[in-house]
Amino acid sequence: MLTIKVEEQEFYDSKKEVFFKTKARTVRLEHSLISIAKWESHWEKPYLGTPGKVTGIQGIVEERYYLQCMIIGDVPDYIPELLQQNHAQEIKTYIGARRSATNVYRKGASPPSRQIVTTELIYYWMIRFGIPMECQRWHFNRLLMLIDVCNVKDQAATKKGGNMSAIESAQYRHDLNKARRGV
Repeated sequence: MLTIKVEEQEFYDSKKEVFFKTKARTVRLEHSLISIAKWESHWEKPYLGTPGKVTGIQGIVEERYYLQCMIIGDVPDYIPELLQQNHAQEIKTYIGARRSATNVYRKGASPPSRQIVTTELIYYWMIRFGIPMECQRWHFNRLLMLIDVCNVKDQAATKKGGNMSAIESAQYRHDLNKARRGV
């Protein structure tokens, strides 16, 4: 969860033709599967892997709406715009954070999947691997890492024969001994 302190500011309301002052407030944001699902249900398109992310005015509008989806609790309508203007880098860093100490190493380079990933597919993976639904509130990147780990372990368990070749076995023992020595 990201907590941002929004300072008080003065704005002009062009409809009412008056200046008004906002109150300082603390805003909590959550980059989670729930936030992404809200965004996808509104825009009716995948949030992840959109080739050539939308730019221009439409991109700004979609980003601002995602900020609204991330906000926990009720806030005035102008808050997402303030966050987008004054805290964009902080939010971008939070969204891009790994939030996991786990690294998944794969043998061989496989091309990235062309499968379109939507929140419904991610919910399917959660059900498939028995991941509790409360994990939908985790930082999204952490949830994806857990799903990745489950997938790797599942593939290893269902691998035919389950035996490593002599070279794979030697490399595994070498890596294990290296890790034990802290090298």
